[in-house]
Amino acid sequence: KPNITNTTNNLVLHFNPGMTESYPGTGTNLIDLSGNGLNGTMSNLSYSNSAFTFNGSNSQVNISDNTALEPGTGSWTIEVWFNTADENGTVLGKYNNGGNSANISYALRLTGSNSIRADFSNGTTAQVTDNFTFNANTWVQMVYVWDKTNNNIYTYSNGALKQTKAISISGGILNASTNLYLGSYNGGEYSQYFNGKMGIVRLYKKALSATEVLKNYDASKANYGIIQNGLVMNLATAPSSGSTW
Repeated sequence: KPNITNTTNNLVLHFNPGMTESYPGTGTNLIDLSGNGLNGTMSNLSYSNSAFTFNGSNSQVNISDNTALEPGTGSWTIEVWFNTADENGTVLGKYNNGGNSANISYALRLTGSNSIRADFSNGTTAQVTDNFTFNANTWVQMVYVWDKTNNNIYTYSNGALKQTKAISISGGILNASTNLYLGSYNGGEYSQYFNGKMGIVRLYKKALSATEVLKNYDASKANYGIIQNGLVMNLATAPSSGSTW
């Protein structure tokens, strides 16, 4: 069978720590695979088995502000793979300074009891999705689709649609002038650091279809030990030391 690849149409940002082209295993530079040059600077992370571990106190990835990171009035998709038992913290977020709901551009935030939600704002009014409960200490793919054509926010987990919510705010998503951060609230403006592991991160300037979300899940699930369809052995990433793979 041919290899399954992720959706690349309108891909804005793509980090994959399981690929040496994105992270060679050392250093603090995380390379954007989308071709847009939106590289990240890592702080206080550890790396192993195709993922970064965030310590919950000062770990983050900082991506400089860029017009490509602004959804504007169009559609937008956020995809993140993570593994955590943490009940609070920012998985991904772009915020203006201030801490009010109107200062949010877009964000994924843990909300207690192994649940997560997406936050969006038009600069005046904010909207949040319903909390979605995931399995703690297990790799999960979360995808949030801001679909302006159908005026809905779709929540997917592990390739399957879980929630649909009508967009209730007018206009586009706020163009925040600050940087995008993985694992922190605006670089530490508030102490809401992510504690856990994070893998693939993708942003799209489009609304991914259900087929495309599932395609991304199928293309990446073996990296995180999700074994299906009769697979009996999987050597995905070589160890950094030793002789046993």
